[in-house]
Amino acid sequence: MDTNVDCSDAQELRIYYRKPDGTIGYLPATVLSPTVDTIYADLDSDSTLLDTRGGWKFWSWGKFSDGRTARGETVGITIWSEDE
Repeated sequence: MDTNVDCSDAQELRIYYRKPDGTIGYLPATVLSPTVDTIYADLDSDSTLLDTRGGWKFWSWGKFSDGRTARGETVGITIWSEDE
């Protein structure tokens, strides 16, 4: 996820999600080196996180070494089942 912010000094990074049913959660995120403004979260091949088809929302969040916290812009994507 592109944050447009230098995340190299972040103490904690998260990618939040909102499922189509309104459930909100997050995944711990990591800076994608050497691109300091891009973060990612690993989903293993057995993950059931993306188990609900429909409109999802995602946004980044970070806590920085100076105590600031920041929330990124929300992006939306549609998850489809394999047969759609």
